[in-house]
Amino acid sequence: MTSRHWSPGSAYPESAKRSIVLEVYRISGRRGREIAASLNLDKSKVNSFLHDEGKRIYGLRQVSYTWFPPTETTPSPPLRPVVPAPTQPTSVCRALSELPLTQATLKIRSLSLKIVDLAFAEDDFSLLDDRIKAELSIRRAELMANNTPEKHAVRYPNILLIAVLLAMAFAIGVAVSNKEQSPGDHWPKSTLNQ
Repeated sequence: MTSRHWSPGSAYPESAKRSIVLEVYRISGRRGREIAASLNLDKSKVNSFLHDEGKRIYGLRQVSYTWFPPTETTPSPPLRPVVPAPTQPTSVCRALSELPLTQATLKIRSLSLKIVDLAFAEDDFSLLDDRIKAELSIRRAELMANNTPEKHAVRYPNILLIAVLLAMAFAIGVAVSNKEQSPGDHWPKSTLNQ
């Protein structure tokens, strides 16, 4: 009976080993910990398997701590992810032009008057579809109608009416309290009885 050479990577059944190798083929250029996380396996056991059986039996290649399937040419080391430079704020019109018509229409219906006016002033206004331009015009008209001084002026007559009603109530209250007191109540009783 021959004894089989045991290695730390042998802790996994053949199905798990195949999954690890297939994961390297599926998305190459990942570290052992990333492969382990995607398969929900122990990181140290996956790394042991990759370094021992992965290289020896399956021909997997390691370049700068990342794993690749066997190829005729050695893969170039993966580049570090490029952090995108901070982007300049997109113009309102450019952002609207990149949306589908339905989404752009819904977005326009939620814009403030300041943003709508900004859209009309932008150089990118010409990028917009005529239907989006029409929606912007309609939204601007709605916002202008809701922001008119007449709407605020309507409140003042209500305040004036309330003030007049309060003054009338006060006057009626004073009149009623005066009426309850008779004129004779002000004179001493001795002079009235004489």
